[in-house]
Amino acid sequence: MKHLTFFTLLWLVFGIGRAIGQNPEFLAGIEDLPLMEELEEVKSATLVFDKPDGRIIEAAAIGTVAVAKVQSFYHSTLPALGWTKTGHLHFLREGESLSLSILQNNDKVQVLFSIMPHTE
Repeated sequence: MKHLTFFTLLWLVFGIGRAIGQNPEFLAGIEDLPLMEELEEVKSATLVFDKPDGRIIEAAAIGTVAVAKVQSFYHSTLPALGWTKTGHLHFLREGESLSLSILQNNDKVQVLFSIMPHTE
């Protein structure tokens, strides 16, 4: 059942991308977290650490795009991939917590992604 859900979510993401004329890319180390078209991943900033109680992943992307557009993209895309919004730019899914930080620096926007095991 878990594999069926995963493939269904991938189909949704690729279907959304095709509908708007894009083939979505995903962040390295986070195979199901899409990279917004206007952003470019900063591969040297990626950290992936697996530990017994879950994985810790940090990634970054940068681009020339409005902060509001980045927020809108992830607020609409992540729920389609099974992430439940729990706060502004904070999501939960299957025991993991995803936080996004968006920083504006002149005309550039940097997006920081952080996934950690969710502890209640």
